[in-house]
Amino acid sequence: CIGCHGEDGAGLENLGPQLDHSDWVTGDESRLVKILLHGLTGPIMINGKKHTPQAFMPGLEVNPSIKDQDIADLATFIRANWTNRSPQVTKAVVVKVRKDTSNRSSGQMYTQQDFPVKN
Repeated sequence: CIGCHGEDGAGLENLGPQLDHSDWVTGDESRLVKILLHGLTGPIMINGKKHTPQAFMPGLEVNPSIKDQDIADLATFIRANWTNRSPQVTKAVVVKVRKDTSNRSSGQMYTQQDFPVKN
């Protein structure tokens, strides 16, 4: 994560957008888990600002050594560090999201359009 998002979670220009003080991190926990599992590509809006990373975020589901608890721990870490203060993500949430998204083909990443803005 540090390689693209920086040690301080502020993101690195043209690589990974910010994790600190990001509505993608502190918002809906299932959205974050979906991204961790399946990846994210393309430009995204974070806190109203467009980010166009040159790289994509790979999904962790293709790595069999990364278990549901590992993903829950990672999500919890980024939701609760730096200036973020969002609640813990449980293994049960990851299990549910994995089941609910099992119809996605391996390597099928999410885009901004998969997560419409709720008014």
